[in-house]
Amino acid sequence: MEAHEDMVAGLQRSQAIQLVWAAKAFLRTGLNLVTGGGSFSDKQAGVANLSIGIELLLKARLAMVSLGLLFVNLPEELQVAFSKPVEVSSSFSLHRGIRQVESGD
Repeated sequence: MEAHEDMVAGLQRSQAIQLVWAAKAFLRTGLNLVTGGGSFSDKQAGVANLSIGIELLLKARLAMVSLGLLFVNLPEELQVAFSKPVEVSSSFSLHRGIRQVESGD
């Protein structure tokens, strides 16, 4: 089931990269708002952006550990595939599960 492992690893990397890029944008915006000379509400918005950025970084790390921790309400077979790809039957269509995750269905 090496193909399953490769597919899961590829999806983990792509999800983590997307989350890190989003986190970077939130962190940059948050730092600009907090360190800028704006009003108190600007600083509040900055802290909120920093918090979201940190949350996205944590989710990126979770994606690299196990995608099953990141996505909720996945079918049981897909949960197993994401946590232990070597345990998945060769008859299981991981492609369909990955398309499901990528499309958000």
